Amino acid sequence: MDRDRYVAYKALLAIEEEGAWSNLAVARVLAEDGGRVSSPSFIRELVYGVTENKLYLDYVLDKMAKKGISGTDPRTLVILRMGIFQIEFMESVPDHAAVSTSVALARKCAAGRERFVNGMLRNYLRERGGISLPDREGDPAGYLSVRWSCHRSLAEFLIKTFGPDDAEEFLRFANSRKVTGIRADLSRISLEEAEEALGKCGIAAERSRISERMLLTSGGGVTETDLFKNGLISIQSEGSCMIADIAGARPGEKVMDMCAAPGGKTVAMAESMKGEGVIYAFDLYPHRVGLIAQNAGRAGIRNIITECRDASCPMEEHMGTADLVLLDVPCSGLGVIREKPEIKLKAFDPAVPGLAEIQEKILETCSGYVKPGGRLLYSTCTVNPAENGGRTGDFLRRHPEFSIRYEKTLLPQTDGTDGFYAALMVRE
Repeated sequence: MDRDRYVAYKALLAIEEEGAWSNLAVARVLAEDGGRVSSPSFIRELVYGVTENKLYLDYVLDKMAKKGISGTDPRTLVILRMGIFQIEFMESVPDHAAVSTSVALARKCAAGRERFVNGMLRNYLRERGGISLPDREGDPAGYLSVRWSCHRSLAEFLIKTFGPDDAEEFLRFANSRKVTGIRADLSRISLEEAEEALGKCGIAAERSRISERMLLTSGGGVTETDLFKNGLISIQSEGSCMIADIAGARPGEKVMDMCAAPGGKTVAMAESMKGEGVIYAFDLYPHRVGLIAQNAGRAGIRNIITECRDASCPMEEHMGTADLVLLDVPCSGLGVIREKPEIKLKAFDPAVPGLAEIQEKILETCSGYVKPGGRLLYSTCTVNPAENGGRTGDFLRRHPEFSIRYEKTLLPQTDGTDGFYAALMVRE
């Protein structure tokens, strides 16, 4: 039996039965079996690919099974999804290999179901051209839901918000190949020098159109370079770096980053401050606060103070004292579906019950830390207008002492990057 596929299967079963996040499931199985696999990249491609296309794969399987797949046990279902995905989407895998390895996997992990798996996959090879999707014109939400494997309620929201064509481009981007963003510490190395040094390490990178201190690569190995180990570069998404750019932290300022973990924006702001001033970086959970300190330490940053705090609870000692307060609030995460494909598989309510109250409370509480003339930056990684302009609009109507200075939304279908929102407000 193929070891790589078995490890991928274990990760996918954990996602199916335990509700594990795909990135955490992959990290766990590789930590357990990493020394015995031949291609971690193949495992990641298989796990993320099956997860990203889960609803599409189930639609195909349901069409093929005489009685549907509602009663199929999870172990067999995971193996079938893996088989169909390899046949349909992985050009590097011959059809016969996809079938034979799936049957071998069933023999080990779903004993007694290998003949069923073999029959289903061979039927798919014969019939795949005859499986039709919902009609795009007559049922656009149904079509997008199946074609791009997202919950129907999310497809309906995207169509209502952007129209059917842009909604499909949004989902096409969500299923596209991930890139790695690289932020250079421009106080220590120029972007040109970073690009040249990465090239010497065999890592091809291109300039970001979003941030002047960002490079992008589709390759790996960045964290193994001396540039990364010595803190000259950091891994960060374009949208996240854009938020730090908009914040415009300056030397000598007091900055408060209220939902800071894992610390990418915190460190990016600290780099802009050139070691002068202080950043208070808060997060709710101790292990996440530890990530901030870890990232700051690798980058050689010494002016970050980390604390475990609840951003919705007032801290009287900081009231009216901050030059800049950053609120990267908990959100629905629609803008980063490419990184977290599980989001699109769940039902979506634009009102985001539960989250809405948290966002409003954090914004209301933390605005009190901004001193007269200071800045308040509210940001999310979602494209839901209710969580973005809707939230800041309500806040500004309640607080005439604040005014909007700058507002920006990144959209995958127009900007070619993950979706982010930022609103910079100033206290008069």
